[in-house]
Amino acid sequence: MIRLAIVHACIVSQISAGDENLRRHFQECRKSATYRSKTIQNEVLQVVGDMTLDKVVSEAKKSKFFSSGSDDSLDKSDKEQMTVGIRYVDSNSK
Repeated sequence: MIRLAIVHACIVSQISAGDENLRRHFQECRKSATYRSKTIQNEVLQVVGDMTLDKVVSEAKKSKFFSSGSDDSLDKSDKEQMTVGIRYVDSNSK
């Protein structure tokens, strides 16, 4: 449910920022062509996440130096949540 709210907020923000193509799309498209269903949003988020991960891993591999760290804790529902961080020296920096 949170993902739906985040994607919806991004759409509203983009339209508010003046994206006329996006505004027009939602005004004129068929109700079945809004691409805002839970399934489509999850697919888009998965693709964006995969692309981001690939980019970070690629940049870290090019770097001379990198480090990683992780931490975990239990959330309110006693489900373990883990955070992983990667730091690296940007190979393009001068």
